[in-house]
Amino acid sequence: MPSITFLASFAVLLTALSLPAAQAQRDPPADAVVPDSYIITFKSDISTSNFGSVTQSLHAILNRESANGDSDIQSAIDSSKTASIGTQFRTVPATLSASTADQLRRHPAVASVSRNMRYKVSAPVPAPAPAGFSVQSAPVPNWGLARIATRQLPSPLSASTFNYPAAAGANVAVYVIDTGIHLAHQDLAGRVEWGTTTCSNCKDRADVQGHGSHVAGISCGSTFGVAKKAKCIAVKALDDEGFGTTADIVKGIEWAVTSAKARKGEKAVINMSIHGYEDKVMNAAVEAAVREGITVVVAAGNKGQSACYGSPSSAPSAVVVGATNDKDWMPTFSNYGSCVTLLAPGVDILSIATGTTNGSKLNTGTSMASPMVAGVAALLLSQDPTLTPEQIRNKLVGAATDGVLHDTVYGTPNKLVFAGDLMK
Repeated sequence: MPSITFLASFAVLLTALSLPAAQAQRDPPADAVVPDSYIITFKSDISTSNFGSVTQSLHAILNRESANGDSDIQSAIDSSKTASIGTQFRTVPATLSASTADQLRRHPAVASVSRNMRYKVSAPVPAPAPAGFSVQSAPVPNWGLARIATRQLPSPLSASTFNYPAAAGANVAVYVIDTGIHLAHQDLAGRVEWGTTTCSNCKDRADVQGHGSHVAGISCGSTFGVAKKAKCIAVKALDDEGFGTTADIVKGIEWAVTSAKARKGEKAVINMSIHGYEDKVMNAAVEAAVREGITVVVAAGNKGQSACYGSPSSAPSAVVVGATNDKDWMPTFSNYGSCVTLLAPGVDILSIATGTTNGSKLNTGTSMASPMVAGVAALLLSQDPTLTPEQIRNKLVGAATDGVLHDTVYGTPNKLVFAGDLMK
């Protein structure tokens, strides 16, 4: 499709702005959005060469609105968080009044102007770790590893082992878009990198909240993890209290995709153990990452409702993971429904803790189930780096253990992730 040609005359642009706006996305609850903050999504035929002209015309509109004094809100575009993934996805956040947002929706280059949503980590309150437990004394690190390696529920789980293939995720990078990763923890020694920090007012190169470190340990930890030779890359898009925005997270996805494509001889998986209100921009960013060849695994969410009501769990190409407990039940907190791809252990999962080099703790939530599946995806890629995201998704679903879970409600697939076929 040819690129849009922009007319030099500002009068012609104003004529375009007088046309009816496309229907805006349904307004989310007030506590789910950043006040006066929007994400401008551009049409897919906007190229790099004419993007400058587009932003100049947007600035002209904002300046005109400001000069009219119609609002107390000082409109501004945050060009530092422009995100571009592939050739069909480009966004920029902006501070806008509602009336200015409506004006921008009429711009010929703009596909949508959506609210900048709030996101948070997807884990309930953590439980304390077993007394005296450390990496060195971890003969059976967590029951989840034992469960995903067998078709039937082992009895007792504590007597089971997790046998893993020699490749063990080697030459695969798992991008953990979260609160950061505790780089000094010995369970990730030599296989962890700080990638970038995209959240505003965040402490760089530190996981203060601890959620991202726990998630990383489940995917990549040498003791607690599924893919024990994979690398974990920290993409800090959530702040020190576990909150972030669409703009922060989409910028993190953009960085992860760019980084993954530049890594020579390595494949990549993205894990997003986050959840928020349904968000078309977030879902579009996930879809763009998958088009670029990156498997994206996400938490279904912990609200005990349909995963289709939230994001990124409603992104069609994401691998969406619900949680199970050590009795093969889906806990009531786990989101459910047709948007869930499969389930994985997510209750009382032991993984790394921040603050020391060998600490551990138990956490519960779909946040813990998601990185378990991301780890299995890394195992698949380490054995066959030619696999596409669609093929990985199909293998995960095809290999999953069918029919062993109790009470998978409202169309949730009765499929428990299985890594046993990789253990041969």
